[in-house]
Amino acid sequence: GGDYLQGWHCGAPMPFGLFHFRLTQKSQPAFG
Repeated sequence: GGDYLQGWHCGAPMPFGLFHFRLTQKSQPAFG
């Protein structure tokens, strides 16, 4: 699961909190 407020997805921290990679959708970036 992911949370765009924290910029995390599946336990993987992303460099920006404004977006996160949704691995469940072919690793496409989703803006929050």
